[in-house]
Amino acid sequence: MLTRLRPRLAGAVFLLAGAALPARAQRDSAAFVTTYGSDTVSVERWVRDGSRWEAAVLDRSPVALLRRYSVELNRSGRVQRFEERWHNAGDPTGAPTRTLVLEPAPGGWIGRITEYGSTREGMVAGDPAALPYRYREHWPLELAMSRVRPGAARTLPMLDRLEVIPVMLERGAGGEVRVVQERRAPYVARVDEAGNIQGVHIPMVPRDLVVTRAPWMEIDERARRWQAGQFRPLALGELSGGGVARANEFGGTAGPPRAAAPSRKREEAAVGGARIVVEYGKATLRGRESWGGAVPWGQVWSTGGGEPARLTTTRELVLGDPARRTLSLPPGEYTLQSIHEQGSGVLVVSRGTEELGRVPARRVQRVFAEDEFIVEVDPGAIRLIWGESEYVVPFTVR
Repeated sequence: MLTRLRPRLAGAVFLLAGAALPARAQRDSAAFVTTYGSDTVSVERWVRDGSRWEAAVLDRSPVALLRRYSVELNRSGRVQRFEERWHNAGDPTGAPTRTLVLEPAPGGWIGRITEYGSTREGMVAGDPAALPYRYREHWPLELAMSRVRPGAARTLPMLDRLEVIPVMLERGAGGEVRVVQERRAPYVARVDEAGNIQGVHIPMVPRDLVVTRAPWMEIDERARRWQAGQFRPLALGELSGGGVARANEFGGTAGPPRAAAPSRKREEAAVGGARIVVEYGKATLRGRESWGGAVPWGQVWSTGGGEPARLTTTRELVLGDPARRTLSLPPGEYTLQSIHEQGSGVLVVSRGTEELGRVPARRVQRVFAEDEFIVEVDPGAIRLIWGESEYVVPFTVR
């Protein structure tokens, strides 16, 4: 884990926007397109030129964001410098809004994050020989596949957000690679004889994410279109649903026009010196069941109508019960989604397109039913209230 540097995000690399690629780079480059049902979720492209890897990833869910990456390797193939830059999708060639630089050091990595005009530095403990890893991004797997022979399995140290984790790659003789990471469901990639990834299936509810290899593609103008609203950013739980306008540039079908976005509600509280604001979309039962009805069991929900809920805090929050699982959130803005089951649930917390973690929520019956969905922030608890029950996530302020 990181000492003194609290923001968490995944490792990756920087691509020079608009730069013409040399012929050699053109030959050793590719792109991946990720779809969820009929919707395009993300596009990514990468190029390998000797000891340098560069990549760019344009993600749509839950918000449109462009990340550019660069990895520099030494002669033995170890990472010497690792950089990630976040860009506003509407201004893909402009200055980054956030930059992460990681460089190996004895016992781990020195990390520097620059955002909002200031830079913070800290130490990431772990193997200094780790490779980049990012869930739902696939160019890092292409780099890692060079370490695994056909018919073999190997557990590699990999940089996921600001920590080093073990990721097992089990490469079968028939071209399938099973990817196992302790915090996620395993998934399967298909590779050719040279280890180049041809496709990926990631199990999701109610349908899988499907990744397809594609030729090198333009990405800056696509980012501008996505930000301009041609393909509205949405949570995965809202994508490919009934009545949703499709956002697939690669062969998807067009759906009916999208209904107007629901009005937003606002819950504001002062707790322990922190100003906490939650903004979320209005949702009403109108005779339906809430949990298990309007919100299906086991599916990712936007925690309100329309776009995902947003939480803003002026002080660090620690979400969750210390006896179960906690998640620390530095001051800033976050996206809240949720998954609900009959006895419990989880709050899914993201920043930009990066999922930071999942916090258990306890289901509690209510004396009085609520027809309208309500988020309440009480001292020590965030409550998601709808119908005859609510889901409670404890928190403390630091």
